[in-house]
Amino acid sequence: MDENNAKPAKHPIDLYQQATDRIIKALEAGTTPWQKPWNNIATGPLRNGATGNSYHGINTLMLLCAGMERNLNDPRWISFKQVQQNGWKVKKGAKAERVYFYKPMRVDEIDKASGKPVIDAATGQPRQREIPFLQSTPVFNAQEIEGIPPLGPGDAKFSPIAAGEEILKRCPVEIRYGGNSAHYSPATDTIAMPDKDQFKMPEDFYATLAHESIHATSHASRCNRTEALGNRFGDNSYAMEEMIAELGSFMLANETGLPAKIENHASYLENWMKVLKVDKKALFVASAKASQACDHIMGRPAYDAKAEVKEAVKAEAPQPVAAKPELPPEIAAPASEALSAVSAKMKKLRERKQAQEEKPTVPGGMRM
Repeated sequence: MDENNAKPAKHPIDLYQQATDRIIKALEAGTTPWQKPWNNIATGPLRNGATGNSYHGINTLMLLCAGMERNLNDPRWISFKQVQQNGWKVKKGAKAERVYFYKPMRVDEIDKASGKPVIDAATGQPRQREIPFLQSTPVFNAQEIEGIPPLGPGDAKFSPIAAGEEILKRCPVEIRYGGNSAHYSPATDTIAMPDKDQFKMPEDFYATLAHESIHATSHASRCNRTEALGNRFGDNSYAMEEMIAELGSFMLANETGLPAKIENHASYLENWMKVLKVDKKALFVASAKASQACDHIMGRPAYDAKAEVKEAVKAEAPQPVAAKPELPPEIAAPASEALSAVSAKMKKLRERKQAQEEKPTVPGGMRM
């Protein structure tokens, strides 16, 4: 093969880096892409349009960013497989976004000292352990799908003020009013807040309280993340905690209708950039911790990632297809179909060759 015309080797996509690079690009442009609250709060939370399940963690962040970038007002996202199963059709020119999920993968346990697999004495085989393996799948916004039922009213029918009062009731610690600073104090496990009349608008008071309430969930008696962040991120743990509080207040804003803007957030951007550039998984950690904090404040059970993995595996099982729409030209045929076509072609070639070999020969070596 001519080396000059040789195709470059394909490398697997680094999903962690892919998502992180998208956020870094926005931060380098001087914007925090999660700052604008969801425009149509009456439509309900960000969710899967086929199952109704709400998104969590990194998927909440990435899909909301995509919706804002593309001015999409429908919070429903659907995979192409789900579109097929429901007899809908992806519009020509539709753009897919990615949602991320983990599936369990078994790997050999490695001895740290020798670097070799640990052998199970009972079986003589390498001992194995289960680790989460990040995968992704494309999804389409409901605005770009034909046949899907129109968006109906969601569960979020309250006003921002009513939502703020609900968060105030759910604040996990004592609030001490007065002064000119808003902050959570780990030493006293309390939140300091200026009086309400010191804020320009009531919504700003509640948005600030939401931010500090997320900080308060870091306590060992709640989400217990202070020590974990310190062990993993060291000197960058403060920046990580601020990112979690920022993302958490944004997620609460999306869910309740509160404004997401926190004053002086720009002062943290440089620290966030530093963390994201040295740890491609930091964004995933911050998003997951922010979702966990929101669940705690809203009084919901902690999000169970393992249960989601089981649901994802179950979803891969064969299901009846209502109607199989024609694939849009922008979407390639699934790899399994391509492989089936190749297998069928190879089978025909083998059968033809076998038939030729079985024919009797005539003098001269020619076959009849």
